Amino acid sequence: MGWFIKTKTEIFDDSEVKFMDFTIEQSGNTRFMYVLPTSKNEALFEYTLFSEDLLENSEYEKAIQNYLHNLGINEYEIVEKEAGNIPMTCFPFDKQNSERVLFIGTAGGWTKASTGFTFFNSKKKSKKLVEFLKSNQNLSRFNKKTGIGSMT
Repeated sequence: MGWFIKTKTEIFDDSEVKFMDFTIEQSGNTRFMYVLPTSKNEALFEYTLFSEDLLENSEYEKAIQNYLHNLGINEYEIVEKEAGNIPMTCFPFDKQNSERVLFIGTAGGWTKASTGFTFFNSKKKSKKLVEFLKSNQNLSRFNKKTGIGSMT
């Protein structure tokens, strides 16, 4: 879950991102916080964990509140909230592809299971996909270990 917050004073360094802050309570999982400032008084605080089970929304929100409090950020407005789940799996998504249908992005298994990152892999695979499409081959051949669609 993430909160986009706005403060009255300029407290963020908008040239610096806190990517994976593991200083938060782990509670039996791997948990971390992202801090992505978009200006000197606006930032996204995103609470992330690796778990088979989702938490109650109130647990995510309490973790963000605690994190903000520990940073000394007590006066802020929540501008927007976001929530979502990224499948962290080694499931062979490409087996769902058919001659004329090709799943891309998370649905196509382009999310890196160890990190949850999708954009970087999608950028790389999209370039290869364009070349593959020019070859006019069966789409189920894309992403195989051999051939023009190989992603290795």
